[in-house]
Amino acid sequence: FRNGIIGTGTMAQGSNGAWIITGTSADLGGSAGALTLSLGANGLSVGSSTSMTVSSNTTINSGTMTINGTIDCGTKVLSGSGGITLASGGTLKTANTSGVNGSITTSGTNTFNSGANYVFDGTGDQVTGSLLTAANNIDLSNTGGKVSLSGGIAVGGTFTVPSGNIIDAGTNALSGSGAVT
Repeated sequence: FRNGIIGTGTMAQGSNGAWIITGTSADLGGSAGALTLSLGANGLSVGSSTSMTVSSNTTINSGTMTINGTIDCGTKVLSGSGGITLASGGTLKTANTSGVNGSITTSGTNTFNSGANYVFDGTGDQVTGSLLTAANNIDLSNTGGKVSLSGGIAVGGTFTVPSGNIIDAGTNALSGSGAVT
């Protein structure tokens, strides 16, 4: 799927082959309603050079969506009984007030690689979410509130807090070999 999966309703994957979203930009969902994906054993993969925007709440009923590129959930939710894998080098952008936990609510196997990247770009207060425990890079680009750490986070790359932005670590530790900018 070069430009993503656009529309509403239910799509079911057969037993042969994987679904791969490629191209530089792609959409998942549609403006008219929610999208439901029933993925097979081969799942759905977002290419490493693809930046995909989630344009409606999306249910993943089975299988796994693997994110190798960038997925921008905004305030939308990926839910269902399937799973999500955020691969090393993949990026999750969220404007959800509950951070990663608000954008990813799938109940299947969820894997967040420590080499993945996260961008918090909400317009009000956000928390990182307890699903985020380790990352390569974290960017707190929130423009209208503070970002609070939900737990300790190990950062291997760069932890970016733009000028004027606020981070509230509370009693949580920010650790790792990365740099704070």
